[in-house]
Amino acid sequence: MSLFGASFSLLALTPLLIPPSYIALVYLAERRWGQSVSGRLAAMPVQTTTVILLITLTVGLGAAGSVASGAILGAISLSAFSALYGLASLRTSWRGSITLALLAFFSSAFLVVVVHGPPVDDFFGALVSNGVAIGVLRRIETPSATAVRSEIGLFQRMALTTALVVMVAVSVPYLGPIAAGTLGVFPVISTPMAVLNHRDSGPGAARRYLEALEWGMFGTVAFFFVLSELLGPWGPFVAFAVALPVLVILQGIFWFVPRNWG
Repeated sequence: MSLFGASFSLLALTPLLIPPSYIALVYLAERRWGQSVSGRLAAMPVQTTTVILLITLTVGLGAAGSVASGAILGAISLSAFSALYGLASLRTSWRGSITLALLAFFSSAFLVVVVHGPPVDDFFGALVSNGVAIGVLRRIETPSATAVRSEIGLFQRMALTTALVVMVAVSVPYLGPIAAGTLGVFPVISTPMAVLNHRDSGPGAARRYLEALEWGMFGTVAFFFVLSELLGPWGPFVAFAVALPVLVILQGIFWFVPRNWG
């Protein structure tokens, strides 16, 4: 194998290191500050940004911009995931809740990929879906969470997350950029976090986590929208230079909004 081929292989493996490392941060933040912090951290576009950067390097800016557009659609599917998990948790265990939530994600992902419009329309659709998911989760009575048991700890969650990343990664080459971007928002971090919160601390903890996730997604959706519009004409440096401040500012704004929304 040539030096270039070896370097490319190592580069291709790099994304597998990021989500398990980031889930360690999310997990430790939850233990210290609770679900309201871990959910917002999980909303940060870590895994999808990694995919966008790799596609920028290996395929081109046009495809990377399309992946960012697909990620906006993925945010709509993530809202369906969160809302249905919250509703299902009223009636069933974590097993039933995650099964229905994943069905909601994949069925809505298929639908939005088929019927999606221009990025600006998808952007506003994603904002509306975030608001609907938050409204659903806030209407459900959420008791205080009990302390998280230690029987399923950090390394088990990292291993589960890595397995999910591999499942997503092996399917991406067979999809177009829009569908790949939609799948890139698959809740790799939030699937184990919601399940294990539910199992360890009850459904209220899972719903609190998912509500925080949806609040954080407002900034993330705006981040994807800026990338979808700027990557092609302006390149990655300008696109990320604009998108990152937008993400940080909106994350800050929506950190305080829930405290003032009764």
